[in-house]
Formats: sequence, structure tokens, C-alpha cells
Amino acid sequence: MEDAMGNPVRLQDIAKALGLAKGTVSMALRGDPRIAAATRARVTAEAERMGYVPDPALRRLSALRWADESAAGRVSVALVVWDRNDYPFLYRDISWAARELLTRRGYGFEEQIVTDCPSPRRAAAILKARGVAGILALASRKDLAWTGFPFEDFSGVEIHAGSGRATGLPQIRPDNFGNMLAAAQRLGATRPRSAAICLLSQERPSLTDYRNEAAALYAIRDWKALGIRPAVVRSFAGGPDALGEMADWLRRARIEAAIVPNSWMAEALRHERGAPKLLYAQAVEEGSREAGFRQDFGELARRAVILLDSYIREGRKGANGQSETLVVSWPWLEPRD
Repeated sequence: MEDAMGNPVRLQDIAKALGLAKGTVSMALRGDPRIAAATRARVTAEAERMGYVPDPALRRLSALRWADESAAGRVSVALVVWDRNDYPFLYRDISWAARELLTRRGYGFEEQIVTDCPSPRRAAAILKARGVAGILALASRKDLAWTGFPFEDFSGVEIHAGSGRATGLPQIRPDNFGNMLAAAQRLGATRPRSAAICLLSQERPSLTDYRNEAAALYAIRDWKALGIRPAVVRSFAGGPDALGEMADWLRRARIEAAIVPNSWMAEALRHERGAPKLLYAQAVEEGSREAGFRQDFGELARRAVILLDSYIREGRKGANGQSETLVVSWPWLEPRD
């Protein structure tokens, strides 16, 4: 239908009549769940009253746009955590990076802590009601985590960066094994007289611990082939006494070069009498003086968002009978003066 001047009714005409933004009217007419149901009903009724007819050419352009880009804009993605005490720093870093990446792609972004809801199924129902089609799930430290959560209702990717209980979803995780071997090769290239790898053992070993231990054994074999002796791997029980025990052992063993779990331990060991001359850390923080790998959770989030976006567009939900895993290497940082 045309207006009084003989022009076809446009979206901005409906928006002006209702006092709404043009974008809100457009989303309402598409049935976007981010627009309140009452508003969608008002817009639909006004469009009918004014005789609005969508331009078929614009509809075709819109369809081509979504086919070429993503399913974004129609749906939301949620970062889902089992318990608020699960890896709070990881949760913060992943959330910040994921929100920026998803918003840039046009998705809405939600956060959900499952144990804040009456049940896992209730948490999932809330997400679905908010228009969530995809979830980024973090592995949990809780033994019964994710029991009863209906992953099959969503496209999903798990971000695994610790000793958490895996969800069974396709997984993005850091390449602990590869990073340990790379650090060992860098240390071996300096040809120290003796070298060691210090690990922290957890009360409940995780896949990360097993990968570190396996890589350490390969590293020791390579060091011995280079004539570095002693070349040893030693585990220390995680806790407040770990640093002191590590420093004492390194001094008594007269270790010249060592790989230690993190940059704060390396920094503390620098000031110990008889400490190794060369220290590498498995994980370092921005600005650290230590040589080692920076834990880049932003990169984990980026890979997870790319994978999840493809699953949403393909309509893949749950685990889909696959055990897909993508490992991400941390960037190496040289020591600072």
C-alpha cells in the first residue's frame, strides 16, 4: 500500500508512527527474540494497518548477506560456567574476549552460571528463552559438573584450560605438550651442564598434568642425548611449601638450567642462593622478566568463537558423535631486562 503522497510505506514510516527506531522495527518484523513480544505485536499490527509490504529485492539481499557471513544477529551465544568458583580468572579473561569477538560478528552475548539456577535443565530453558543458540562451556572442577545439562539443545564448544571435568563437547585447549617440548628445545640449545624440569603435582591429576609429564620425559631423553647430565624431571606437591622445596632441591642438585611451572616461581627462585642461572617458565604473565609462554586466553576464545560460529550456521548441536579437539600454542616471550 502507498501513503497519502502515493509513495510505498517504508520501515521508517512505521518507526515514526510508533516512536521507535528503524532497526527495532526491522528486527520486530523478522521476529527477533531480542525485541519484547509486546513490541513485536505492536509493530506487526501497525505494519498491517499501514499496509506495509516488504521489498522482495531487499529480502534477497538480506538472505545473501546471512549466507555469506554468519547466522549472527538472529541469535545469541552464551558463556556457560557450571559454578562461579570454577577458575574465576579464566572466566573473566574468556568472557571479556568472547564478548568482544561475538559482538563484532553481530551476536548477542549472555553469561550463565548453571548452579545459580534450580537445575541444569532450568538453566538451559532460560538460555533458550533468551534466544541463545550456541554456548561456550568452561570445564569445571566439580566431580558431578554438567550432569543433566542438555547440550544436545545447543551448538556448543568447550574451552578447556585446567584440571576441569570435560563436557564431551568439541574442545579448544592449550597445547601443553607442544609448549613443554618447545621450551625444552630452547633450553637444550644453550647446552647447560645440568638441567631439570620442575612440575607441580595436583591432588587429582588432570589431562594437563599427564601431558606435561609425558612431554618432560621426551625432553629429558633429548637433553641426555646432548650430553646434559644430570637431566631430570621432578614433581613437587602443589601448596605453600612447593617453592621452598623446589629451591632447596635445585640448590642441592646443582642444577644450572630449569623449567619451572610459572613466572612468579621463576622470579622468586632468582633470589635464592644457588638458584639455576637460566630459568624458563611454562606460563608467564604480560610484563614478566622470565622467558616462557604467555597464557593467551584471548586466542583460546577467538578459536572457540570461530568454531562455534560455524556450528551454528551448519545447525550442528551437542557433541554430534564427534570428539573434535583443537590445540592452541601459547606465544613465546623472550626475557625482559
